Parts: sequence; structure tokens; C-alpha cells
Amino acid sequence: MLLGGAGGGKTAMRNILQKALTHLPTIAKDETQTRQSRMATVDVTVLNLKSMQISELYGAINTDTLEFSDGMLASVMRSYAKTHESQMSLEKVKFNRILDGPIDTLWVENFNTLLDDSKILCLANGERIGISGHT
Repeated sequence: MLLGGAGGGKTAMRNILQKALTHLPTIAKDETQTRQSRMATVDVTVLNLKSMQISELYGAINTDTLEFSDGMLASVMRSYAKTHESQMSLEKVKFNRILDGPIDTLWVENFNTLLDDSKILCLANGERIGISGHT
């Protein structure tokens, strides 16, 4: 988690981390990793939190149809969970999910379960989207 004021170098650090994760398989050589001839894939998604309502971020239930529609974060996390499952036996893909903007009590409250040991996003419809223990 990168926190800091504007101009503090968060984006630069994020870009350096992304490049390092991309090149690491080509230079890693120890007992646990074998050197690979090609670079890794880093999948990056950036969500600008100030541009969204809470319902657009997490999702909401339509009061007329009683159907739930995913918000951006719910959609990204669902996609990550599905992709991560299918990639477990294939090549390793690194995922960076970036929530860009100031921390706000309105969105961070629902985010707590992703940050604790359970690593689960709880949605308004009762659905729970889990992420792997290696995340």
C-alpha cells in the first residue's frame, strides 16, 4: 500500500515496481526459482476513486428490478479472482490493483475485509469475492 501526498513519488515507485516484477523472472536464480527466458506479465488496473460514487465503485441493487449490478472494484476483483484461478497452473501473472485518490471513510469502510486476513470483498447483495492468500 502506497500512501502519501501529491508529488511524493507514489506513481514513480509504482512504475518501478511494475518494471521490476516484469523483469524479475529473467534474472532470478536461486533454489526456489528457475530462470525464465521471457518476462512476466503484470496486469495493472487503476481506479480513480474521486471520480466515482460508492455505488459505482462497489455496485448497487436496482430498486425497481432488485437486480445487483457490479461496480468497478467488484468487477475488477471478480475478474482477478477468475483469472487468478485459471493462471494457477499456467504462467504466473502479477496483478496490481490501484485505487488512486485520497482515503475516504465512505469507501474504505467496505474495503476493510480485503485488507484483513480473510481477503474478501463483501458486496451489498451478500456476495463475497475472495482473493488468494498470495495477494
